[in-house]
Amino acid sequence: MQKAWIYQRKNRPGYWVGWYVNGRRKAKILPNKSVAKRFARRLEHELNEGIYFEPIPTPWDKLVAEYIEHKEAVQSLGPESVRSIKVTLEHFKKLNGPVLSTRIDQRLIDRFVAQRLRSASKPTVNKDLRNLRAFIRWSIKHRYMGAQAAKLEWIMQKEAKRPVRALNKAQLNDLLVAARKHSYAWYIRVLLAASSGLRRGDIERLQFSDIDFQAGTLSTFSQKTGKGMANRPLHPKVATELAKFLESVPEGQIGLFTDKFTSGKWEKIRKAAGLRELKFHDLRRTFASFVAQAGFSTSVTQDLLEHSTPRLTHEVYTDVQPVYRKAIESIPIDDITTP
Repeated sequence: MQKAWIYQRKNRPGYWVGWYVNGRRKAKILPNKSVAKRFARRLEHELNEGIYFEPIPTPWDKLVAEYIEHKEAVQSLGPESVRSIKVTLEHFKKLNGPVLSTRIDQRLIDRFVAQRLRSASKPTVNKDLRNLRAFIRWSIKHRYMGAQAAKLEWIMQKEAKRPVRALNKAQLNDLLVAARKHSYAWYIRVLLAASSGLRRGDIERLQFSDIDFQAGTLSTFSQKTGKGMANRPLHPKVATELAKFLESVPEGQIGLFTDKFTSGKWEKIRKAAGLRELKFHDLRRTFASFVAQAGFSTSVTQDLLEHSTPRLTHEVYTDVQPVYRKAIESIPIDDITTP
């Protein structure tokens, strides 16, 4: 049975607790005898239950390299998500230096938040905090940090709710007309974005072999998240237009598009539709909003957008104002006879 003992050192205040781990002597100073006794009792219990471990001080760069390798090789995280993690950890190193794993404490976390708020928005800082919290939890689990790191506070910044920019039916129709006048390929781009919610990069990488015309489905893979959907349903109208589009392309063409997406072409189309501020990514939000307004649950929209959390789907991508209006207008005031 392993024991912990209490002692004092000459001309030094406080009480010390000593113990052995794997043949090596350890010690910790406590403010008074009562606290030292409680610590010694808990320590003995942990030692004899086999749950005590000493964290391994690890250089920052080595720790980060192992964490990134774990994310890529074990969790198969997409390149965009890995890049986001790397950016967060690079900022932390720049602001706090290449600290040892066991030296990361609340003071460094708070300093990181304060400094990042000077140059980044609150949503960006919150993303940094989520990345950093996951990194710390992984480090604790793999014995690079002590159990005290689990007590770190993660105070998320309060974000102002941002309005979701999504098109209504009439605006989407105007955009499709403008895109069709420009070219058939751009018409297909807009159709796919508004009816599937796919990201622009994923649309650009689509091949005709990804389309199952008989089943009316599309096989997709997100480079950002590393997730795929083998049988994504196609809107019947889009499936018909894709079949027509296939007839118009040269034989042997593999990808849907041979022309490149350029901001100049997109700007010309959106201006022709009277939508000067519209981003192509807003078509993804338009898709999410139409699905929500049709009465489908957030989980359905979340799956189709391949989001990790329903919060992101609801707050950032879904315009529910028409749903609220429909709810208000459902109150049967018109049925009331005015005296």
